[in-house]
Amino acid sequence: MDEKETEKVEEVQTETIACISEAGSNFIAVGANTSSLNEVKRFYKKVSIEPKYAQCNHRILVYRHRDEEGKIHQGYNDDGEHGAGRKLLEYLTRNNYVNVGIVVTRWYGGKHIGPKRFNLMEDALSQVVAKLK
Repeated sequence: MDEKETEKVEEVQTETIACISEAGSNFIAVGANTSSLNEVKRFYKKVSIEPKYAQCNHRILVYRHRDEEGKIHQGYNDDGEHGAGRKLLEYLTRNNYVNVGIVVTRWYGGKHIGPKRFNLMEDALSQVVAKLK
């Protein structure tokens, strides 16, 4: 990143929740108010380069925003946590959240927790969205 892009990334205001732990796995959600794909990309860069999150196993990105014409743009990146992005995007859609970007980070604890991980991620996501509103 050049100096100008670094400044834009540093300007992104984020909210974070306390760590949720289960069977050695840890989940933290970080969120930002976003209204364009460029803002989502800057937000994701900010989270990805922060030392606290650099060593996590997965950084699941999910976002939804409404453009000036009222059209909803949305997407996700599972980052190797198959199905997580889709489930988190469904949660945002079901609850009609817009103009948000969320990254749920996961540090794998060595013990499989199965589908319960999606409930934990959804809980983390809902907590950080509440802080953004």
